[in-house]
Amino acid sequence: MSVAKRHILPFFIPMRGCAYTCVYCDQHSISGQALPPTPRIIEEQTLAYKGPFPAQAAFYGGSFTALPWHEQEAYLNAVQPAQNEGFIDSIRVSTRPDAIDSANLERLSRYKVTTLELGIQSFDAAVLKAAGRIYSPDTACKACLEVRKAGLILGIQLMSGLPQDTAAKSLSSMKQSCEIGADFFRIYPTLVLQNTPLAFMYNKGLYKPQELTEAVLLAARMLAIALQHDIPVIRLGLNPSQYLEQALIAGPYHPAFGQLVRGALTLQQALALLTKVGEEAVLLNFPATERSLLFGQKNEQWHLLQERWPALIAREAAKLPPGTLQVYFKGGASMTLTRNDFLKELNDPVNELAQLL
Repeated sequence: MSVAKRHILPFFIPMRGCAYTCVYCDQHSISGQALPPTPRIIEEQTLAYKGPFPAQAAFYGGSFTALPWHEQEAYLNAVQPAQNEGFIDSIRVSTRPDAIDSANLERLSRYKVTTLELGIQSFDAAVLKAAGRIYSPDTACKACLEVRKAGLILGIQLMSGLPQDTAAKSLSSMKQSCEIGADFFRIYPTLVLQNTPLAFMYNKGLYKPQELTEAVLLAARMLAIALQHDIPVIRLGLNPSQYLEQALIAGPYHPAFGQLVRGALTLQQALALLTKVGEEAVLLNFPATERSLLFGQKNEQWHLLQERWPALIAREAAKLPPGTLQVYFKGGASMTLTRNDFLKELNDPVNELAQLL
């Protein structure tokens, strides 16, 4: 089962194992939890899972491997009864790159930890320092290589819009993450949350967050690079919740941020295809499951296309494969553009998407 499709039972251990506070972070607001679950609760909830396929237990919200080993072991042992029953087939943990070594990774593997997510955020030294991350880009690189060497699935979390960050730096971090062997990504735009150092900086005029459109377009460019390397992006933007929205002060938040990003990429694909046909385009077929990606929020993307092609009609095509667009032009001829072919045509998505989106 792919990393993007498998069922996950999440357990949040907010701020546990964090020896320092990053300027943007308030895991209590993000997760809506003040305290982590006890090992007993974890055991009960994993044993209660009765899905059609075995699930993966996941520990999020803190730096799991920075916990004392007896605490790590208590959490891992809590999952073992469900593993013995076949309800859980593996474990995923999230941590920071300066909190792993080969010995710890070997111990995790014995407990069927198969996936390790590294909250790297950036491979730029100035950005890491300004964000309150105490490790260097070299430490982050070595951590990725250690995870790969241990045979674990490597997830990388990146952030855009951090203090001292630029679009070029975020895109460079994405490229480096692909080259280093990431198996999947999460991409988060930086939000200003209450009770964080970043909130103080924002209120003093020392930090300016991204605008929503800016963050969406940058994430679309990062997504394009990942897809060119055939690496899935399993999360775009923080998971929306009432707790997050109550703590939000400023920044590019949208409850459907991921849809906006993927829609921006679909719009670019449509523009690329229709531009080839020109004014002769009369009908655009799209997969039935991807209407929202083509039309956008409140049909804004479709209105943009109709401004350039007023006679254009859109039609759902049940048999059209996902990620494929097909345009018919006067005379009945047609042209098709798949997502993969579209990405291949983007010789340099860093520049081309910036100009066309």
